[in-house]
Amino acid sequence: DIRLRNMLANGRLDLLFSPYHFFTGREDNRFDINAVVGWEYGWMIKTSYDPSQPLRTYYDGFSGGLQLRYSYDKYTALYLEPRLTLANYTIPYAGRYQDYVDRYRDYLFSLSAGLEFAMNEHCFLGKKKQPSKFNPHLSLSLQGGPQYMFTIKEYAGEPYIDYVAGIAGEMQVSPYSGVRVMAD
Repeated sequence: DIRLRNMLANGRLDLLFSPYHFFTGREDNRFDINAVVGWEYGWMIKTSYDPSQPLRTYYDGFSGGLQLRYSYDKYTALYLEPRLTLANYTIPYAGRYQDYVDRYRDYLFSLSAGLEFAMNEHCFLGKKKQPSKFNPHLSLSLQGGPQYMFTIKEYAGEPYIDYVAGIAGEMQVSPYSGVRVMAD
């Protein structure tokens, strides 16, 4: 007997900023730290005390984290990314004695390891070079790792460690910032 517990599917738009590279200004950075902030929209299935009646609903919310990145060469990078998402949702049906719909929030924590493949080589600029010499680059990344869901409302789900996998397209738009579109 396989029991469905919690399941999420989502899309996310992230902005990345590299304070480490901005302040060091070095051209040969193999190591980089990106602050990641974004907005997530997705669909979830959550179990309650009655596993035969799982909650199916859409959610949205703010997502933020850090990307600790190591550039293996000019086209490949490895990274670790701890991330926290504030998933806001409503229960789409009202109970017999409920005349309004409540809004809830779950906290989703994940720690992903990723592999990034750049379409054109990474270009780091020092502070002495002009930003006009920067060429934006595109990359594709795959990531996966453990995820933990915890919630304030006990009946709305079971907290447990599970896994997350994702694929992303990223464009570095300046020497210190980028945009990423991701699906988990």
